Amino acid sequence: MRKKEKMYGYWPYGFFKRLGVPGPKPIPFFGTMLEYRKGIQTFDMECFQKYGKIWGIYDGRQPVLSVMDTDIIKTVLIKECYSLFTNRRMFGIMKSHSHTLVENLQKTSERGESADIKEFFGAYSMDVVTSTAFSVDINSLNNPKDPFVSNIKKMLKFNFFNPVFLAVALFPFTAPLLEKMDFSFFPTAVTDFFYASLQKIKSERVAKDHKSRVDIMQLMIDSQKSEHDDLNTKGNFLK
Repeated sequence: MRKKEKMYGYWPYGFFKRLGVPGPKPIPFFGTMLEYRKGIQTFDMECFQKYGKIWGIYDGRQPVLSVMDTDIIKTVLIKECYSLFTNRRMFGIMKSHSHTLVENLQKTSERGESADIKEFFGAYSMDVVTSTAFSVDINSLNNPKDPFVSNIKKMLKFNFFNPVFLAVALFPFTAPLLEKMDFSFFPTAVTDFFYASLQKIKSERVAKDHKSRVDIMQLMIDSQKSEHDDLNTKGNFLK
């Protein structure tokens, strides 16, 4: 029995070694997750300085390849897999929020004030996420009390040592059971807020034609419509 436990705890960790990818040494069951206690950015910088632009880590038993080589990233995102990354079509939305970011920085500069870059780019990231994923346009830097902003901030306060997350990371086969028992990584109030909001947004989108806007919500709706139309076409053909 003990031998089986050791095999379960160790066997995924030869993955990167077989590929010749360097990285920090994992420990049984946890992989390299305990290194996150230093902070994700600190851990990443340590790995970059020690292993270079490519290294492998393990989130529990899950291998994760970290890449900081811009040529490889460009090859994957543009040259080889261009058609697979549909979020490229949302560049217009991202560009619009980039203009807002520049305007806010310019106003701060004109007032002769110093700019907290983390605060500005955090707000920009928040705006891009809410706009492309949830179809909601928010100037979060100037509207910090907006319900979407406050709930996303609560969701981003994710604890890697949450017992539920650890259970799934160490023993992936427990995920369906935990889901049946209504255990979640995130606070119920937050997930309920986003579920209700997305349902409302979807209903409004279905009722009105918003094909001019390309975001994740519209892509999902268009996909559902396409599948529904295909089924209707097949049904009429069989008749």
